[in-house]
Amino acid sequence: GVKISHFGYIMRDPEPVGLRPVLIEASLSGNYLQLVRFINSLERDQLFFIVDSVELGSEHAGVVQLQMKLETYLKTGTT
Repeated sequence: GVKISHFGYIMRDPEPVGLRPVLIEASLSGNYLQLVRFINSLERDQLFFIVDSVELGSEHAGVVQLQMKLETYLKTGTT
């Protein structure tokens, strides 16, 4: 039930430990319960996500706007 209106990411230079940081920004909308469940599912996902920030925007007719910044890491193959 969550809709993505904007999504972008930046891949950083690999770190010496063989991981490449990926910074993610997304603009989402949905009702409050849907957004809470979405964030909860990110935290429980088998992929590793760090939720850096969550910013609630306006609400209109039960639809809440939300901006999120997340971080994850990709294995680079060099260890």
